[in-house]
Amino acid sequence: MVPYLHIATRIEGHPYDNLYKEKGVRGFPTLQFMDADGNTLMKQGARSVAAFERSLYYMPRKTKLEAKVAAGEKGHEVDLFIARFALGEIGWEEASEQLKGFKKLTPAQKKELAPMLVDGEINHLVRSAGRDPEKVKKAGLRIEELLAGGARPSADVASFMWSFLLRYADQESKAGLYEKALAKVRKRYEGSDSERIQEYLKGLEARLAELKAGADG
Repeated sequence: MVPYLHIATRIEGHPYDNLYKEKGVRGFPTLQFMDADGNTLMKQGARSVAAFERSLYYMPRKTKLEAKVAAGEKGHEVDLFIARFALGEIGWEEASEQLKGFKKLTPAQKKELAPMLVDGEINHLVRSAGRDPEKVKKAGLRIEELLAGGARPSADVASFMWSFLLRYADQESKAGLYEKALAKVRKRYEGSDSERIQEYLKGLEARLAELKAGADG
């Protein structure tokens, strides 16, 4: 991997001023991994250290496995699937379907996949729920079920999961879940002196008080 930084200059006639547009950049900051020829290998989604490390681990692994499969070697299908799933090339629904086609996974493969499946399903549930109350309820119930069963999403997924559960708990008047989700959200902003954030948290605290009062009543 060769770190590369491009800063748009907007100098007339400069050969690379259109690079961001060519690579599909729509916001900042943006991180893409490219090969030596400048072809995009992947666009980084989550921006935590753990997410970067995952990409750096699975990208070369995927490339090697693809080369082996292209050369006619057998037995790499599951590992290649795992690498592609880890890199976000396969969504949770597609991954669930593909998994049905694998006859047997090794204990190591199952262990590697388990946290990815948790993250993948929660991510899918939250994003597909949108603002539809029925979908929010259905997704919230499923996430509660996953958490009750011991599922523990990664920090990247947990962050927006708890924000979603805050909304779900509010919608369904679940004071206990709302309080738990609020504690997680509050911890995320711990130490922040932003006036906007403090006002936001105060509003959530006020809503919790309303939910508790309603439950007591």
